[in-house]
Amino acid sequence: MRKHQPDNPTLPRARGYVLVMALLLIAMAGSVLAIMAKRSIFDASDVQQAQQQLEHRWAAYSLEKSLLPRAEKVIETLLEKDPLRDEHVFKGKVEFEIQLAETTYQLTLADENAKANVNQMIDATQTQTVSSQPIQRLLQDMQVRDIPAIQIQPYVWENATNSQAIQTLGQVFENVNPSQLVAFESIDPVVLDVLTCWGDGKLNLHSASPHAIKAVCLKQMTRGEIDKLIRARDANPRITLDAALTSAGVDKKKLGKIKVLFTEKTTCVSLWTRWETDRRTRYRLAVATQQASPKSTNQSTKQSPSQPQHVKLDSLIFEW
Repeated sequence: MRKHQPDNPTLPRARGYVLVMALLLIAMAGSVLAIMAKRSIFDASDVQQAQQQLEHRWAAYSLEKSLLPRAEKVIETLLEKDPLRDEHVFKGKVEFEIQLAETTYQLTLADENAKANVNQMIDATQTQTVSSQPIQRLLQDMQVRDIPAIQIQPYVWENATNSQAIQTLGQVFENVNPSQLVAFESIDPVVLDVLTCWGDGKLNLHSASPHAIKAVCLKQMTRGEIDKLIRARDANPRITLDAALTSAGVDKKKLGKIKVLFTEKTTCVSLWTRWETDRRTRYRLAVATQQASPKSTNQSTKQSPSQPQHVKLDSLIFEW
């Protein structure tokens, strides 16, 4: 008779262990796939965001290349078409919108020579408190409500001693943001309506605001002379600087010091661009300095009056 052999008691336990390990591996594989899928979604979102940023920056750059060379003419044309132009306090800026693709770009185009230049108002040898007083007084006279904390930080450039001591707004204001500088949705005066730190520091006789003229010229002219100069300018928009100073009754001995404060044309312009994204509001500022093209010095080369003057864009491109 054949003897019965009992079953191996370890077989059910071994089969259960294999099943548990298989389930664990499946769970781990599922977790890895889920992580990879989530990472792919984030990567795709980052790629899409980077693409949108590139499109917006390219649009802003295209607007700058189109508007800055023609800034003076654009400002003049838009102000002439504005039915409320006589009520404009600032003759050197215009605000408008442009739709490109699905994005609306809010633009502020300004003549920087129409504003008081910080470098003409401060004395780097004076104390912080004394240096900031003319700026504070100008902004208060203009009834600017949200005045950032003023902290003058002039810098002497060792390799370019003729360079201006103030070249960025960060040297003037502490912890400032674009909404305090430029007005896109406010009718109240803001800082950059009357104040600048770019350009050669000269005031455009034809577009400078009365407050800017007073802030810069009080050191060299009396209040009476300044008032007469402004009245002469307003009465004749095409008046020359010499004629305006003569109408103001300025002493000939002071003419040399006063003339260097003015210009009769725009040499520096700026363009603020603002647009909305899914995540935040973007700001971009471009400053352009107008320089005569080398070809224009050749008398044999004739330039069409409608052709814009060559504009050299500085490296002063800021983004927030």
